[in-house]
Amino acid sequence: MSAETQSKNLLERFLAKWRAGFDGWFERLDAEEAEHIAREFGLTANELSAVSRSGDRGAALLHRMMRANGLSYEEIRQAHPDVVRDLEIHCSLCSEKKRCRRELESGDAPEGFTEYCPNAPTFVELQAEALQRLV
Repeated sequence: MSAETQSKNLLERFLAKWRAGFDGWFERLDAEEAEHIAREFGLTANELSAVSRSGDRGAALLHRMMRANGLSYEEIRQAHPDVVRDLEIHCSLCSEKKRCRRELESGDAPEGFTEYCPNAPTFVELQAEALQRLV
C-alpha cells in the first residue's frame, strides 16, 4: 500500500470517527499521537483539532459553493482527490462560514466568493481546467 493510499485511508477513518459522533476523541489523544496523525494530513495538531470540531459543516458549504461555481464535487474528487482533501480542510478551518452561507443563500456567492473564500484560487483553476476540456 502506497504512502498516499495510507494517508487517504487514515483521513477517511479520521473523518468517519467525527462524523459518527466521537466528539472530543482527538483531544483525548496524547500530544505525540495527535501530532503524528496531524502530520499525515500536512496539518498541525491544532488545525486538525479544529477540523475535527467543525464536523461536516464546512463540507456542506464546500459542496454548495462548488455547485454555485459550476464545479462538480464528485468529478473533481475522482480526478483530484488530494485537491478535494485540501478544499475540505480549508472549508473546515475557514472563519467566514457565516458569510459563505449567507452569500450562497442569497445567490451572491459566485460573484463575491473571491473576496473571502480560502478556496477561491483553487476554484478558479478548476473552472479554467473544466473550460479547457470543453475546447
